[in-house]
Amino acid sequence: MSKPTLNCFRNAIFNSYKALGKSWSIHCLLSFLALAPFCFFGILGVFRPYFKISSSLNALPENYILAALIFIFSSFIWIIPCGVLWHRLYLKGSINFSDKKLWQIFLRSSSMITYSLILLGMALIITMVFLFTAYFVFGHAGHMGLVKAAEYYLETGKTPYPAVIFCIIIFVIYFLIRFSLAFSGRAVGCDTGFVKSWQLTKDKGILMFAAHLLTTLPILLILYGVYLLADHHLNFGIFFNTVKGLSAGYIAIFITAPLIMLPIAMIAAITSHFYHYCEAGYHSSPEETEEEEEEETAKSKN
Repeated sequence: MSKPTLNCFRNAIFNSYKALGKSWSIHCLLSFLALAPFCFFGILGVFRPYFKISSSLNALPENYILAALIFIFSSFIWIIPCGVLWHRLYLKGSINFSDKKLWQIFLRSSSMITYSLILLGMALIITMVFLFTAYFVFGHAGHMGLVKAAEYYLETGKTPYPAVIFCIIIFVIYFLIRFSLAFSGRAVGCDTGFVKSWQLTKDKGILMFAAHLLTTLPILLILYGVYLLADHHLNFGIFFNTVKGLSAGYIAIFITAPLIMLPIAMIAAITSHFYHYCEAGYHSSPEETEEEEEEETAKSKN
């Protein structure tokens, strides 16, 4: 493995934290923007029919489909335009990250939604293939039959050899990381598809996986620890057991949005750094690019 690649790995971790700290105010703004629709509809009680669904054969609650569609839009679809802005923040700098018109941002978001659905479909296919293979090789499917084995695992909650399932999850994450540069490219208007992303990340996939792990996992563990500590003293379950408590719960989610969205911001930062390194024509880091643009802006004013 080349020395420049190892240097890129070290710089990716350091510069991602540095970029996040330098643009913390914009990160907070994007976090509030990302969770605003979800918290707004939650406070209004729009999601109640969606969460009332049970495993029984009773009819779906009234307005369930509408509530489910709003939930998907506000919690998944709406995040993608904000993800475009996060990528642009780290790739273009805080000065030029929003220099495009609003409709251009949403146009790029629509292509990223398409990319996300395609990638999700491929990940599901790979996961199912490996799971079925694991069920046949290590589980009961070989002598019980696939359908009965699936019913057995769903009813008992058991899995054939959790280590095998863990390895499948790691492989799928690695697979997604290799294609992740396509999202950074689309965020800045470059024609970077999945094939080009796979080519650019050749011999760098393991380092990218390690960089994501070393930056995102500590944040997830810290957030989980903060949640357990707060739940112990405040009992978050009370928030969601009553109508008034439900509104308070969504308000708490909105207030803590900058913390909740930290993992997504770090993923965007790491991906953007490797895009800068891997994509032809990018020889400086995002921070150096921003500093150069600030100097040019200052010179033009003088």
